[in-house]
Amino acid sequence: MARLNDPIAAVCRISARTALLVLLALGLAACALSDTEPAPDIPQTSSLSSTDGGYKLEPGDNLKVVVFGQDQFSGNYRINPGGTVTFPQLGEVTVAGLTVRGMEAALTERLNQGGLDNPQVSVLLDIAKPVYVIGEVQRPGEYNFKQGLDLAGIVALAGGYTRRADTKMVYLTRSGQTGERAYRVAELPPLTPGDVIRVPDVR
Repeated sequence: MARLNDPIAAVCRISARTALLVLLALGLAACALSDTEPAPDIPQTSSLSSTDGGYKLEPGDNLKVVVFGQDQFSGNYRINPGGTVTFPQLGEVTVAGLTVRGMEAALTERLNQGGLDNPQVSVLLDIAKPVYVIGEVQRPGEYNFKQGLDLAGIVALAGGYTRRADTKMVYLTRSGQTGERAYRVAELPPLTPGDVIRVPDVR
């Protein structure tokens, strides 16, 4: 009986060692995987955008202006009711009706005229203004604008179309403008802060 038990005990010892090795290997693999997992995405909370999508600046817009190496001109500005921004040493610069890129060009020109050689100007637009959607959507109202928001996105935020909606046409009123313009859905230009979208019904 002792001789019969010896092989069995040996097999048990081998099995125990194998199980222990397997567990160790699995533990090491898990650690390696945890080390290589990508970091979670950090939500972007800034409402500033360096791209304008054709948006025309208007009174009340908030801007962050950076003139590299010239701290006296850099800072946060609001366009006043007259459509201008007042800069130290430069005075008022008319920016209403310009795009962000247009304002960068206008400010660069004024700085050049003021004796600053080759100024590097960057303007960021505060895009915190909402976009409005009315008409044949489930939840008409205002929704936060974010860069890249399109018609499909704003309609999704509004709960989708109603049964009566015309899904081939849409009406757009640009911020600061009066009167709406009709577009085929496929031809609607990029949305900008303050836009009003109206989804008509099928006639």
